[in-house]
Formats: sequence, structure tokens, C-alpha cells
Amino acid sequence: EIMLHQWGLVKEPYVAYYGQVAVSDIAAWGTYGVRLTSKNLRQFKGLTEINESIGKTLSASPDKFWYFNNGITILCDSVRKKPLGGGSTDIGTFECRGASVVNGAQTVGTIVGAAQKDDKQLASTRVLVRLISLDNCPPNFADELTRATNTQNRIERRDFAALDPNQRRLRTELLLECQKEYA
Repeated sequence: EIMLHQWGLVKEPYVAYYGQVAVSDIAAWGTYGVRLTSKNLRQFKGLTEINESIGKTLSASPDKFWYFNNGITILCDSVRKKPLGGGSTDIGTFECRGASVVNGAQTVGTIVGAAQKDDKQLASTRVLVRLISLDNCPPNFADELTRATNTQNRIERRDFAALDPNQRRLRTELLLECQKEYA
């Protein structure tokens, strides 16, 4: 479940919701580990120069974080708005099945790390999040969207190996047969 503040809806051609998520809520996503970013091209890279900059903005200028951050894109097998909150778009709770962060793994990882430092700014800071439902999308839509949202930054060719069908097969087989996470 994801709570979106000041949310909106895109109905056509594919269903998507967007809004702001409290950084403190995102910090709790750390419990999902690499499973949450398994469909991303890259996992969290740790303390890179860029990630340190994200963390600095979060701690030193939380009021600017929403403006300075590109946000997080989450692909979901399905997204359903729960009836809580009625028809108001001020706040809504969304049930996301098969959710995977396909853009914003560095933001999520940095936020999770900041939460471990007990950063008091997390409660009042928000980040832009898009929830895109794969219901009624063409077969290659998820891969196309993942590629498109990750091409603004420099990506090495080897990073695209995550989209290779054989890599997916290996990931599934290792998880099912050996209970091992393959990245």
C-alpha cells in the first residue's frame, strides 16, 4: 500500500497515478530489499557522488528535496485505489500488486540510508512518485518504460543485461530452486 498526497490520475492510454509520498514512508520500503528494485536496470550503488548529493539535499535542504529530485517510477502488475478518502485527491491509499521501482533506486536507497541515521527531516519531506499499472499494456511496455526512464543518465551497456530474457530466467530459477536472489 502506498499513500499518495495531492494525487492525480492518467486514464489513457494506460492507467497511472502520481503524487507525493512522504519520505518517511519510502524509508520503510527498505524492508523489501533488492526485490523492490529487481526490475530496475541497476541496484542501489551506495555512496556515490550523486547519491551523497541526494542525501545532502535531503538532510540540509528538505524543503527543496521535491524540486531537486526526479522522483520514483513504480511499475505494478495492478494498482487499485482504496475507498479511504472518498473522491478527494488530497490523499489516497493505493494497493499496488507486483510493484517494482524501475526508476529512482538511487533515491530510494539514499532515503533508506538516511532513515537509519534517524533523520528527523523525513517526516515532513516528500518525493514525487508515479504508479503505473501494467494492466492492459502491450507486452513490451514495461521494458520500454524502464529503458526510457533510465536513459537520461549515463548507463553502460552491461546494465541492460537485466532486461535479457535469459537473465530473467536465471533469476527466477535461482529463486525458486535455490532461494537465492540473483541480480
